[in-house]
Amino acid sequence: ERVARTLSKWSMPGGAWATVRWAIAGRSQKKLDGMLGGLASPPTGVVIADTSDEASLRAMSARTHVLMNATGPYRFYGEAVVSACIATTTDYCDLCGEPEFIDRCQLKHSDAARTAGVLVVHACAFDSVPADLGTLFTAMQFPPPALCAHADMYHVVSVEGSPPGASGHATTFRAAVHGFGGA
Repeated sequence: ERVARTLSKWSMPGGAWATVRWAIAGRSQKKLDGMLGGLASPPTGVVIADTSDEASLRAMSARTHVLMNATGPYRFYGEAVVSACIATTTDYCDLCGEPEFIDRCQLKHSDAARTAGVLVVHACAFDSVPADLGTLFTAMQFPPPALCAHADMYHVVSVEGSPPGASGHATTFRAAVHGFGGA
């Protein structure tokens, strides 16, 4: 829902994506209709698709050039979307921060994606991008012919003025529990 709100702001006249056509998708028309009311600018489409229905995923991914998957836990709901995108030659990106899912997709789908000419890009979110940028910066500090063989990156977030107590999203919690359980 947060991603849809951000995209709706960007797609308003004068916004960064004012000329981009975008859609929201999900398995419940009722929930999608409820989300539409909170958007600054409506999407150009609403698509019903379910990760347990391969045909609906293929129909959804065939309607676009790039599909951004913003739902998880990806270990349960992501791979079917990746497969549908490869089958319909649609580029894919997600907000995943689940290493097990990312590794599984790379091992299972990289050859098919390469053959289809499909980009599959994981980890395009807050929990991944800062560490990736820090790693890139560190590696660039080694002028040729030197090479950076290994870099460990950590980041800490401190939010001032937030309400007391921890808060988060149930999906993030489920992903973390299953991630630690599989470690």
